[in-house]
Amino acid sequence: MLAESQWAAPLLAGLMGILWAGSFLAYTMAFRKFGSLQFTPGYLLGLATFWPFLGGLALSLFVSLLRMWVFGLVGPQRTWFLEPVINLSATILVVVVLREALKPAQWFGAGLITMGLFLLVRK
Repeated sequence: MLAESQWAAPLLAGLMGILWAGSFLAYTMAFRKFGSLQFTPGYLLGLATFWPFLGGLALSLFVSLLRMWVFGLVGPQRTWFLEPVINLSATILVVVVLREALKPAQWFGAGLITMGLFLLVRK
């Protein structure tokens, strides 16, 4: 079962990153359509009826619920060390989808984060 595996928390962290990237991309779509935040009825109604924005909210909520599960697997303190995994998987997905470029030093840092993950999950 996944919850009993030492790889459960890192795998869930990777999934959380993918979902988090999905919410970021949904918010990007909303920003491109509506622009910067305005506290006007038309702007807020537009966001409230724009399905990508609503999907982004749903993905963000789901990531928060997954985080609570990971807390139960490894404890809140060790979960903090999985945050780079979430950021790494989200960054890779956003870079690919938005066709951004990372510098070699940034890829090297991502590799160091991945190596650190393997050290963290060892018993």
